[in-house]
Amino acid sequence: MRKLVIFFIPLLIIFALPKEYLIPIKTLPPELKADLPKIKETKIIKERNSFSSWQPIGRVDTVFFSTYDWQFNSHGWQRIYNDPQRGVHVTGITSLQASPFPDRNMRYNFYDRATQSWAFGQDGIDALNARAGFGNLDVNPMEGNEFIVGHVAGTQRFIPRIGKDIAPGQGIFDYADCQEGYLWPPIAITNNGWVHVAAVEDDPGQARDRIFYIRMRDWPTPEEPVLIAPEPGQPIAPQGNSQGIFASKISNKVVIYWTEWDGTGPDSGAYRISTDGGETWSDVIPFPFPEIFTPGSETLPELWLPSVGGFFDREDRPNFVLCFTPNIRDTGRIIPVEMWHYVPGRNPELTRICRIMPDTLAATVGYNAIFAGRPSIGQNLQNGNLYVVWEQFDPVNYEPQTQRLRADIWGTASTDGGLTWLPPKRITEPDQTSKRFPFLAPIVDDMCWITYLIDPIAGFYVQGEHSLATCAFVVHQVPRRYLDETGIAETKGNKLFNLKVYPNPIRNRAYLSISLEKETKVNIFLTDINGRIVMNLLDKNLSKGNHNYQFRISKELRNGIYFLTIKANTLTERYKLIINH
Repeated sequence: MRKLVIFFIPLLIIFALPKEYLIPIKTLPPELKADLPKIKETKIIKERNSFSSWQPIGRVDTVFFSTYDWQFNSHGWQRIYNDPQRGVHVTGITSLQASPFPDRNMRYNFYDRATQSWAFGQDGIDALNARAGFGNLDVNPMEGNEFIVGHVAGTQRFIPRIGKDIAPGQGIFDYADCQEGYLWPPIAITNNGWVHVAAVEDDPGQARDRIFYIRMRDWPTPEEPVLIAPEPGQPIAPQGNSQGIFASKISNKVVIYWTEWDGTGPDSGAYRISTDGGETWSDVIPFPFPEIFTPGSETLPELWLPSVGGFFDREDRPNFVLCFTPNIRDTGRIIPVEMWHYVPGRNPELTRICRIMPDTLAATVGYNAIFAGRPSIGQNLQNGNLYVVWEQFDPVNYEPQTQRLRADIWGTASTDGGLTWLPPKRITEPDQTSKRFPFLAPIVDDMCWITYLIDPIAGFYVQGEHSLATCAFVVHQVPRRYLDETGIAETKGNKLFNLKVYPNPIRNRAYLSISLEKETKVNIFLTDINGRIVMNLLDKNLSKGNHNYQFRISKELRNGIYFLTIKANTLTERYKLIINH
């Protein structure tokens, strides 16, 4: 079921900014008074130091390039694996040519800890020996070598093809084919080295709506496929590419999960687990739903395609991250997003990670997306801290060419096994690119190893939304302390000065209102997205109470994103503005 995208066409006669100092006014104008109840909470940033230019957090390496900017329809599949002894493996769908992408393949690169460099530079290598795509990777814990899968064309139908490296990071692959007639085949590998595949049946003339399990105990011989997901019409029936798989590295447990999207009501999801390496499987286990989005009303929570991520923790328990969105009378919405952590058997099984609700949307999120989704989860094996990473759209940063919002990568952490979660933090900063399809390596050491695609044009060339562009696949090493220690966080939970700016967006002038609890030295200024101050507005002592100002718009500033920043003592509040002359 397609989501109803809440799409505000940028009639955002969007912010322009002052050349003059703030002009104090004793009372707010009538139009502002009338609209004050409609003004929502601003986004806050607490800082110990003054605001400075944003620098990338950690290290960002380009590992290959692609014109193929659409990676998968559904939930995130494992695209990166951190082997603390040997190195980091990464893959993604790439092509260096235009549609119909004759060179499409699963690309591969390897970060060698011995040399502290990427084995295949910024280019990577093709992992499969035919035109392929829509796969992932996992690592054999017994030998440390990687396996990469993708579907390739057969005589009449698709075939899952698995590439097995002869040694960790060598890039010399041997190949094994599963049975013809299956596609979209993510893999996972258990502690005993068995390869497990969750593929969709490719039956000509029929709906691609049945998920099959294929096991390979002895290379290169696959076993007969086994039906995993229910038949259509039964509860929680899948449709299309809606599945994922993950496996334990300390036992032979495997999980296959999926969501429905058949348009018959709020979409749900379920999983099946095998504790014996795929010999036997549990019954279908529905995901639990929290009581959110006005329980008892016509608004119900649902899961959709980009909503689920999972892994096995160091206690060998399956962990899921579930992103719920509201469904009203069989129509899905993309906001707000409630992100929850689910561990079967834990008390409580469900804990809330965060709630994400933008104040406004300047454009649409685009094809097969919700406002915050495609989560993945990992853990530091020494202290047990959990980490979650996802893609999240910026509500006011959009691509004029495609009218699509640009996305950034966000993350958070839990230091108590997922019972409570720290406020989300933005890992990448808004600019003229869109960061999509993130995946966090399940094993976290001193770094959270995250791969994602940087698209210079928001929207998808593969889906016909814009002209050809070359995207970069990167691996971002984010120090885990950035996520698991308190510090700079963008949240709606703190209202330092009760800041309000009206209207939002603005054309010629704007009104600003702040409230102080005591006499304070206040500095108000305007910065661009790089932190450069482009206008000093106010620098003086203000008395306790409310203060109202107006400022005019300068046409000298270029269109783009700016931040109105207020500093008082050691506290800083930022309000995002846009100039669009």
